[in-house]
Amino acid sequence: GTHPQAVYVVCTGKVKVYKSSRTGQQLITRIESPGDLLGQITLFAAEGPYMGTAEALEPSVVSMVDAKTFFEFLARHPAASQALLRELARDVRRGENKARDIAFKPARNRLADTLLRMMKPGKPKPVVSGIKRRDLAEMAGLTIETAVRLLKDFEERNLIKKRDKDLVIIDETELRGLAGTAA
Repeated sequence: GTHPQAVYVVCTGKVKVYKSSRTGQQLITRIESPGDLLGQITLFAAEGPYMGTAEALEPSVVSMVDAKTFFEFLARHPAASQALLRELARDVRRGENKARDIAFKPARNRLADTLLRMMKPGKPKPVVSGIKRRDLAEMAGLTIETAVRLLKDFEERNLIKKRDKDLVIIDETELRGLAGTAA
């Protein structure tokens, strides 16, 4: 709800950006990693306050670059401006794809897609680590109850396996089939 006066750069860690409904439900719009910017869209729009919230998912370092310094940098470095425009276009495309998926993909498929996007290489299988069930639900546009029920179903179908607080991807091919993505 505050008015933008800077952009923020994720230096280390992971930061979720989400929007909340009046009832307190959250929808994670993106996860930012080192090198990613926060707050640039609202700063560029120059209209009104921030419409989302950013929260660290793990210990993170985020640097602030005031608006004047940021705009002077872009003016002096046209290649950086072009790179930023390309990234903004990718953000718009990701947002449109997410809206399409929420409107048209069943819950099971959205959760499978979210697990695939969040997985990291692991031995002997890929793993989704350090992400709370609530955050998985929010990323997929689901209620926590639906996400937990589907995770249990995925486990019963031997697609995933719980290991402590992590989820091990047992059958990535089948999960990709559910998500509607190619291997």
